[in-house]
Amino acid sequence: CMFATVLCGRLEVASGRFVLASAGHEPPLLLHTDGRAELLSLPSGGPLGFETATDFPLYEGVLGAGCALVGYTDGVTEAFDAQDRAYGSERLLHALVRGDDAATACRRLLEDVRRFAGDAPQSDDITILAISRRHEEE
Repeated sequence: CMFATVLCGRLEVASGRFVLASAGHEPPLLLHTDGRAELLSLPSGGPLGFETATDFPLYEGVLGAGCALVGYTDGVTEAFDAQDRAYGSERLLHALVRGDDAATACRRLLEDVRRFAGDAPQSDDITILAISRRHEEE
């Protein structure tokens, strides 16, 4: 059975308003300027090619100035170490609590996943995408 998870969204750059829809994809993170990392409560439809869903629930939010939205594939949370322990969502939240910009968040997360996995073989693709808004005064 071939299927794909998808996270689809639209961002209004000027206002920071965004809308997201998920087809079985991992929920994205919102990195706040105060350093908090929030796993968004994004409702999800089924993966594409697996179910015949035609409607996907929408999540609406605002990407504030200085904040970042981080999307990632399950290859991040399902990366395993040599003892067969999964990276997981909790570790993901702790890797990104520093209020990083988009580029730093991606780099820091990938480095942490690689450090965690060590020499264990990579079992799935790893993709990380982050979008950040500059501060209003910039």
